[in-house]
Amino acid sequence: ATVKLRRHGPRSGLVVVRAVTTKSPGAAGFQARPGEDYVHSETEVRFEDGQSEATFDIELLPTDATWLPTRWFLVELKEVVSGQATLGGPTLAHWLDPCGGPVARVYIIQDDTFPSKIPEERLRSEKVDLWVLYYYIMERVKSRGKKFWKSLGGYCYEPVHMVVVTPLVQSYILDWAADPREGGSYSRILILACIQLLSTFLMRWGDYVQTNNRGRTGGCRQVHRIQLLSKLLMMDHAQHYTYPGSHWFYAALNNVESMVSDCYWQIYIGMQSLVGLMLCLLVLLWKAWYKNHSTGGYLDLSNFFPVIFMFLLLPTAFLVNFLRRKQLTRYLEERMDGEQQWVEVFAWLAENARRMYCFGVAE
Repeated sequence: ATVKLRRHGPRSGLVVVRAVTTKSPGAAGFQARPGEDYVHSETEVRFEDGQSEATFDIELLPTDATWLPTRWFLVELKEVVSGQATLGGPTLAHWLDPCGGPVARVYIIQDDTFPSKIPEERLRSEKVDLWVLYYYIMERVKSRGKKFWKSLGGYCYEPVHMVVVTPLVQSYILDWAADPREGGSYSRILILACIQLLSTFLMRWGDYVQTNNRGRTGGCRQVHRIQLLSKLLMMDHAQHYTYPGSHWFYAALNNVESMVSDCYWQIYIGMQSLVGLMLCLLVLLWKAWYKNHSTGGYLDLSNFFPVIFMFLLLPTAFLVNFLRRKQLTRYLEERMDGEQQWVEVFAWLAENARRMYCFGVAE
């Protein structure tokens, strides 16, 4: 970012002023942070004799794949280091405090396409729905960072406990630990009970970890709503007439909720289900092998029927849903249009109901 300073008046003699970058205290969620969005700097700007303009640069740091709203920081003229001059500023400038100098804002405008800088050719392709889904998932993973992987680990341990540990402990307690013919003893039962207790503790600890790191509301819902608010506040006057206000209101409520619940949240649920499915297949194969082995090595194909059925059912279910995605997309858009109109009418009535109190129901 290039900041230009102008010198007015006689412009005689050498003048050096000091400019400092600082955070904007009232920017809230739109505050640019030094070290993340820009490099903090303190610069001495020189005006030679007769020079009317001088510039200096502030380094802006590149952002990651996460889409960020427009944010800003301040540049303050601290003091006149040498020479005869009085600090002043343009109409848009202000003073932080009576002892400070004039301050101007520097806006960092995020012009990347949401989500995750998706290329234009992806948006124009026939599989735009799949590409938007992919880039949004990548953007969420990148944005959440370590918290995403902690939450995913917490979710994925639950099927390990429910599908692997608990059934195997129950099987070994009956066939190995409690059977005198197999050398069963109280110590074996105690070992298996400790394994079950440890696994239960890990599952509860994983639930605690994922609850504190998943960020469905503060990490996703409110982030997307701040993005919409930033975009709405930074649009030109003509752009406000492109879409009605109800469109923005509906997007901030329903669309954000759908993005978080039906996409971001389903990442965890989908991975948890996938891990559980793979473990279930492995356990079924192990049980089929164990049953055949316990019967003297006789191969009974009926023991493998559940595994074969699962292998045939899964691709079929995924294929049917994949082929129906365009039809489902059309139904979803029609439902969204109807809900948006309802939201617009209801919001108008809720705002103006008191003014229409004198009218009857028929009117």
